[in-house]
Amino acid sequence: MKIGNFLLNTGRTMKTLALVAALMVTAFPFSRASAATSANASSPLGINLQELSYYDPEEPFLNIFKTTGINQNNPGAWSTRDSSMNETNEEAYLQLDSSGYPTTLTASSSDPNSPQKFAQVCALLLILPQSNAGTGPRYQSGQYVILYDGAGTIRVGNDAVMVSTSPGRDVFNVATPSQNGVWVCITSTTASNHLQNIRVVKAENEALLDQGNIYTPTFLSQLQNFHAIRAMQWLQIDGTPTPPGNWADRPQLTDAGWSSSEGAPLEAVVSLCNAESA
Repeated sequence: MKIGNFLLNTGRTMKTLALVAALMVTAFPFSRASAATSANASSPLGINLQELSYYDPEEPFLNIFKTTGINQNNPGAWSTRDSSMNETNEEAYLQLDSSGYPTTLTASSSDPNSPQKFAQVCALLLILPQSNAGTGPRYQSGQYVILYDGAGTIRVGNDAVMVSTSPGRDVFNVATPSQNGVWVCITSTTASNHLQNIRVVKAENEALLDQGNIYTPTFLSQLQNFHAIRAMQWLQIDGTPTPPGNWADRPQLTDAGWSSSEGAPLEAVVSLCNAESA
């Protein structure tokens, strides 16, 4: 898998330098996904990756929660809701950890609403177009697993119905995928051990995720005939230019989601190249 295309037309000095540094790394702190095939070894073809979002039909990640834009600098990727699921627009007053998870469901003191209006924070997943040129399902029906660290409670909504709950692992079912997608909401969290590291995975892919894989077998298979991958949109290279920053401030693998305007972690992009070239 060639990766030189990532360096073209970046428009962001820090990201170019950061990518060069990332390519010099020989090991990453996660397992490398298994390659779909080696069919791309002599292929003359390359492809652009589509911009990441919760409405991205590529569905690249085993952990579907990574399609959100949730990180410490993007509280607006959450949706603050009251107990009746009405939007309260208090996202700016959330208190988030370094990965973007709320450390408490109590608003910061700058919230002008007293008392605060929101009782839960929610993320929307799987707002996808119909597959098969508009004739197929929007996404897969069946069971999904929510994994998390810390102590708290999660509810689901829209297409999802909770089947079972246990500490650190909930299961929900989608009978009929629709344009409404799935709500995943944190309804309580313990300040001393707040709920974090949310992973949402199709039940049959849970073992792959546990093994440290990032990408779905279907996504890897779709890339098997391409010898070059261009991740300009994944990295938000063609977004609004920003001044050079610090390496330590780049998007992290531990960020709750990877689809913010800051772009996906460089390590995830390089891992995809490794998976397709293994």
